[in-house]
Amino acid sequence: MMKKRYLLGLLLLAGCSTTPTSQVSTLGTVTSDITVKVDAVIDEYNHAALERQLTNYAAIYRGKHAKDLTSEVLQDISLPVSVGQKKTFAIYQANQGLGAYAKALSEVATAASQADIDLASADLYGSMVTLNDRYETIRGDDEALFDDETFALFSSVFAAVEHALIEDQRTRILRTVVTQADPMVSQICDVIIEQLKSAGMDDAIIASRQYVLTEEISDYQRRAKEPMTLDERRTEMKRLYGLLQDVQSSRLLVQQAIKSVGQVKKSHAVLAKALEEKEFSSSEVAATIGKLKEMRNHYRDFESLLLSCEKITKNDQGILSCEDTK
Repeated sequence: MMKKRYLLGLLLLAGCSTTPTSQVSTLGTVTSDITVKVDAVIDEYNHAALERQLTNYAAIYRGKHAKDLTSEVLQDISLPVSVGQKKTFAIYQANQGLGAYAKALSEVATAASQADIDLASADLYGSMVTLNDRYETIRGDDEALFDDETFALFSSVFAAVEHALIEDQRTRILRTVVTQADPMVSQICDVIIEQLKSAGMDDAIIASRQYVLTEEISDYQRRAKEPMTLDERRTEMKRLYGLLQDVQSSRLLVQQAIKSVGQVKKSHAVLAKALEEKEFSSSEVAATIGKLKEMRNHYRDFESLLLSCEKITKNDQGILSCEDTK
């Protein structure tokens, strides 16, 4: 069934993506959606850590110790990545830059009026500046993605927006931006992927979820000593089993993000090559963007990720991992 939906998606995409503007629009929209989902990994990292702390407090401050809970004690609860820390968090910085670029790219491709295209072009140029700034922040030096010559080229291209509603003019703008930006988009994707691999968020999510599951099982064991109906016990089993599945799929959450960003990198490169060679309706473009859309639509479908893996492992804790995820 999954394969049929994927093939149907490719056929539909191939039928409607015959112009460079529609292809760029699709890539920009889907990439923007993917960056939102990558942000969700950071949010889950925070959420799992918060749940662990709350569960710990709930386990400690009960019975005769409940009176020891105060507002001062609650103030010790903190998130691993606060709002302020996001400003220096490399994954967040790079992902925000990529998302801004993708969103603005789609807006330029779909703008219907001159006022819209003027605004979208300004946003796109601004996103290039953002990408540059975020990259320098991540590196901690003055190494830039775009040199002065490239920015000058972008400036001259965006200066031609008064004719951009003419399709071939808009195509020229998009072709220049996408082809020139591709090496930089590739570097930004590499930064996100490397940070996802090295930040240890998957291990942290696993540890937090496992702690919560252990405490929940202990709590059930205490409550099960009291009279409970079969239906009540079965409902509890379903809940605990769901928590176990969350633990086991924790690493897949990060691996899916890595795989999706890798597909963004590949799709952007394929489209850039097609735009440069004016092969707008190539099957390769349709296939790679179609795959990206499929990943976006089934982002949290871990069964699909496992089915696409050549090597699946499970450790002593039952944690699933797709070892060939790239």
